Amino acid sequence: YYIDPDGDGATVQVQCDMTRAGGGWTFGVKAWQGAGIHGQQGAVGSVANALTLEGAAYKLADQTIRDIIGSSNNFDLLADQAGHN
Repeated sequence: YYIDPDGDGATVQVQCDMTRAGGGWTFGVKAWQGAGIHGQQGAVGSVANALTLEGAAYKLADQTIRDIIGSSNNFDLLADQAGHN
């Protein structure tokens, strides 16, 4: 999917899960201890890495995640552990 989280017309490609727990989940981060992305503010990896078991880390840029959450700072979190990720 492509979304425009801040409404400026520039889109960002994201991976969305439209089936689990009612659907509508946007993948923001795929990481594990030692993935090397702690403290990174920019995007890491590509959207293709979002669903792969193990493989490379993936993260939307912090500002993109803030734009998706919105000014209410109210959001739901779905965490999953597959393999060792």
